[in-house]
Amino acid sequence: MTIFFIGGCMRSGTTLLNSILCSDPTTNPVIGEVQYLTQMMRHYHWGQRNHRLYLKDTFETPESFKSFTADWIGDYLRRTRERWQPCRHLVLKNPELVHFFPDLLELVEGAKFFLTVRDPRDTIVSMRSVASKQRDQGISSTLTKMNDDARQLSGYYQNYYVRLLRGDLDVLQSNLFLVRYEDLVTQPRTVVEQMRDFTGLALADYDPESEWQRNVEDYDRSRSDRDRAPWTTDLHGKGVSSSRIGQFREALGAEDIAIIEEECQAMMRAFKYEPQPAQVSSN
Repeated sequence: MTIFFIGGCMRSGTTLLNSILCSDPTTNPVIGEVQYLTQMMRHYHWGQRNHRLYLKDTFETPESFKSFTADWIGDYLRRTRERWQPCRHLVLKNPELVHFFPDLLELVEGAKFFLTVRDPRDTIVSMRSVASKQRDQGISSTLTKMNDDARQLSGYYQNYYVRLLRGDLDVLQSNLFLVRYEDLVTQPRTVVEQMRDFTGLALADYDPESEWQRNVEDYDRSRSDRDRAPWTTDLHGKGVSSSRIGQFREALGAEDIAIIEEECQAMMRAFKYEPQPAQVSSN
């Protein structure tokens, strides 16, 4: 059994990627985000930092605590797999899992990882859209608290990739597959072929033009749900579309674009997102 973990900034294509991998009948269908697993990993990090103060009377060494955590996560994964029998491989997605990829490599045997990347300008446009819908529903969230501030949103975006940029994910080596959203939606068949080689999955039932076939969530119903509607777009559950590429040119002003390009220049340079041409004054 292989466990495929999907992470990356919110609004960067993690859900679309999830739907593609889960089109293979040897996997689970598209299920909800594994938020609980992310919380388990946060507890693991807390325990690592505080072993001497709070855990040594239960776990004699940090290694014994690590072994306990590996068993805990293993049981969680076993139960998830049993819930979706007869799947042989698990595909588990939560954007924040990216912060714990190196730890999961050590804790989970047979783990492989997908990291999605999207133009930060388009990603932030999508974040603002979610925040606007949440405000309309009276929902307070991390996104709404940033008040559409381009600098804060840029920092939030960058935080998802800080471990990538500083080399922490190098330890994953051949167990990591990087996916640029723009490549996925403009060249889906090419990217899927590369994913076949990486995963060993046949993905024979995947058709980029068809609706998602193996998902638990009813996206039509989600669009009318108070909590889920802000996160759901008209593309969820549908065929692959490149219509969201470059939307920032219409949705963002020149000042916000300049701020995002400045704050996210490391990611833009690493993944070949070209900055907007400098505006030439007519005076």
